[in-house]
Amino acid sequence: MNRWLVVLGAILIQINLGAVYAWSLFNQPLMDKFGWAKEDIVVTFSITIAVFALTTIFAGRLQDRIGPKWVATIGGILLGVGLILSSQATTLFQLYFFYGVVGGIGIGMTYVCPLSACVKWFPDKRGFISGVAVAGFGLGGLIYKPVIGYLIDTFGVSTSFFYLGILYFVLVVAGAQLLKNPPNDDTTSSSTTTSEKTNDFSPVQMLKTYQFYLLWTMFLFGSVSGFLLSALQ
Repeated sequence: MNRWLVVLGAILIQINLGAVYAWSLFNQPLMDKFGWAKEDIVVTFSITIAVFALTTIFAGRLQDRIGPKWVATIGGILLGVGLILSSQATTLFQLYFFYGVVGGIGIGMTYVCPLSACVKWFPDKRGFISGVAVAGFGLGGLIYKPVIGYLIDTFGVSTSFFYLGILYFVLVVAGAQLLKNPPNDDTTSSSTTTSEKTNDFSPVQMLKTYQFYLLWTMFLFGSVSGFLLSALQ
């Protein structure tokens, strides 16, 4: 299998997942339609990110067992279904659950799969290929901003959720079909050096290092700052 097809699938998935960054476009339309307070609407985004982050922990273990293709496929289905159900939401609780919980689980399950698959196919370019995959996630908000704006202006906010759900469903599931781990005996996957293998840490070993907590704290403050801007614009 051409390993660049895996990269293509990863970028396609990440662009659609990254559309979550464009949440702020929904704030005013939801306020106008339902009369909800902005601070209550923004909670939806907070729930989505929290559920997304927690789900990646379990999704990473699951994709090691059954493969990135199937986990990403399930995630794409959940994301699409969450958005489609959000189109029927008439209360904040429904929006929190459909978009925040169901959609957040879908994003979390899918997010880890492209990164894991790409790194396994490019062990000699881990930093580069991880950057390419994550860049797709970052571009999602930029690419989808005019799409979401057009849908809201043309069809209204609730119907926009429906069309976006179908779009995410189709594109994420399509991208997932390109994700595949390299064969165990493939030279690409076995080219890591002995020193790299011996430096791997188990989760328990990782939690015993001070470097983990330093990195976690840095990512926490950086992520909080960025997500606040995304939610409140």
